[in-house]
Amino acid sequence: MASLNALDCITSATGISIDYILYGKGEKNRLKIKDTLHDMIEKGDKEELQMYYKCITTIKSYATKKEKDN
Repeated sequence: MASLNALDCITSATGISIDYILYGKGEKNRLKIKDTLHDMIEKGDKEELQMYYKCITTIKSYATKKEKDN
């Protein structure tokens, strides 16, 4: 039986939700999103890839800042 701290470390390191680890729920949508993003990256030209990168890094920095503020 894993501790809550161990589960938190696993989910942080892998990006897999605790719900999926414990109950097998929620991962299907996550995988669909990853597949969609992968397809967009594979099919994108240089300009599109630069735009995707800017958008994602901006969102990520905002989300990280928001987490630190809480």
